[in-house]
Amino acid sequence: MQENTETKIDAAKSKLVEVKDSAKEKLDTAGSAVKQKLGQAGRALKKVDLRQTIIDNPVTAMGIAIGVGALIALVRPAPEPRGRIGSLFMTSLGMLGIRLVREAAIKELGMLAKGILSNDDSSTFASAQDNEGGNVRYTPAL
Repeated sequence: MQENTETKIDAAKSKLVEVKDSAKEKLDTAGSAVKQKLGQAGRALKKVDLRQTIIDNPVTAMGIAIGVGALIALVRPAPEPRGRIGSLFMTSLGMLGIRLVREAAIKELGMLAKGILSNDDSSTFASAQDNEGGNVRYTPAL
């Protein structure tokens, strides 16, 4: 009876070793496939010209940036409450940032409208910037 039990234990051990080896092979195969896919994705990302992609698709880039910002805001823990001075400073900084963005947008729209109203063939956004030599000069009216 003891020999029968030892035989069963040996058979179970050998079966366990087989299962372990099989699982290890499958894991190695899957790991190499994942490494290969990640390598391909990395090479594809290196080929992307991010600056040109953003220039070609500004609205999409803004949407992605807003979405990522919203996700970060939802995931991160809420900040500790600030005092009155800290709140005043952050509010003022936010208002100044919004004003600068608004002024830049108005100037760009004005240049674009000027290009359209001049009945030029060059009434695109890029040509509106070219009217100033390709450089956008910005002076906020503070």
